[in-house]
Amino acid sequence: MLTQYHYEELLDEELQQGDVIIWKDDNDIIQHAAYYIGEGLYFNKHGQTMFNPWKILSEADLYKEWEHLRRMNYRQVLEK
Repeated sequence: MLTQYHYEELLDEELQQGDVIIWKDDNDIIQHAAYYIGEGLYFNKHGQTMFNPWKILSEADLYKEWEHLRRMNYRQVLEK
């Protein structure tokens, strides 16, 4: 989906509002993703069902939850 919506992997750690952060396991399978909304806050869904809540989490809380996985940052690029 990231490719379909023209997101590309960032090589630096500097995030901007609208970036997507994903966490992959050792098999290169995406385990989680969150949307950066700015000021160290992320729009995040806990779980796969409609019953799991959407939450706004701090960077510290989100990164601690997924620190055992490899983090990758993506940004939407509409024009080159």
